[in-house]
Amino acid sequence: MSSGQLYTWRRHYAQGRLDREPSKEAELAARVRELERLLGKVTLENEFLKKAVRNSLKGAEKKESSLPKIAPLSKAFKGGVN
Repeated sequence: MSSGQLYTWRRHYAQGRLDREPSKEAELAARVRELERLLGKVTLENEFLKKAVRNSLKGAEKKESSLPKIAPLSKAFKGGVN
């Protein structure tokens, strides 16, 4: 083992890079990456759902407009007495 290697290990240890536990900054960076990934996923899901709702509303409007219009039933047809 060379003295240069020992010097490198010592410097890494002083900087906290040889610890088995990740540093607080590394933990926070990993959490930020995970949250950004989840945010992207939720954004895509929301866009998909918005388009699905728009398309279903357009379909419902088309179905309503294609049906014939009829006059409302009078009371006599509904079983009313007057």
